[in-house]
Amino acid sequence: MKLQTKLWCVFVPEKGDKCKQLKVLEWLVAALKPLKGKGGGGKGGLAQGQGSDIAHVEDAMEVATSFAVMKLS
Repeated sequence: MKLQTKLWCVFVPEKGDKCKQLKVLEWLVAALKPLKGKGGGGKGGLAQGQGSDIAHVEDAMEVATSFAVMKLS
């Protein structure tokens, strides 16, 4: 039996005027690249997706953080 390893991600920014600058689907797509993933959709301040290369979770977290900082500064 082959064990499947996938990571599901859900991105929800904090509420507030400043976070309206952050498009969650763009944020998710950027963060999922190191995971060889894709975003499945987003609306209303929520986006979700999945990736199959879980060995790069730390890289994905760094990308997500950098992307948010860049967009919100």
